[in-house]
Amino acid sequence: MYENEPSHQSQLRAALVWAGHLFGAAFGAGVISASFALVLLAHRLGEARVLAFSLIAWGLFMVIFSRLTSFIPGLIMFFMLGASNAGINVTVGPLLLHTTPRQFVGRISSVMTPSITLASMASAAGAGYLVSTTLRGLRISLLHLTFGPLDMVFTVTGILVIGAGMYAMLALRGVALSKKAQSEMRTTAEVVKI
Repeated sequence: MYENEPSHQSQLRAALVWAGHLFGAAFGAGVISASFALVLLAHRLGEARVLAFSLIAWGLFMVIFSRLTSFIPGLIMFFMLGASNAGINVTVGPLLLHTTPRQFVGRISSVMTPSITLASMASAAGAGYLVSTTLRGLRISLLHLTFGPLDMVFTVTGILVIGAGMYAMLALRGVALSKKAQSEMRTTAEVVKI
């Protein structure tokens, strides 16, 4: 609690902290619950298709989330964001190993994780900067929808990810894992069924 702060403000701050934990838990539950099913789906449809569909689904769920104003639907949407994120997690590794020459796998893998972390930090900082400065006080009405700073950032993020999914669908058309990788995926799928 902050000094000289009315008690209702400190209670609101505590409620917001718990809300953040609940949204994180919903996202994590979505990732965990969908991962097993998406391993099986990637085995049947192919990793490239599952990646593209997962990106498009993630973008759609983010656009829907940007328009929500209630807590429970927001939690459900975060669960769905986690579920579609699981498709990305399940497919990126096998596709990376398939497309990278064997002698460069270690180098590429060592660059991927820090790059993803750096991109996450930069995007969070960039979004925070935009919402607090450039987009502050923004009110745009378009097609009977009103957009403020936060929902504008979420909507644009969703649209960009949908575009990435469509690009992945076109760029990865025809990409299939090698027979060895398919047999390893089959073994993983059989373990998941147990």
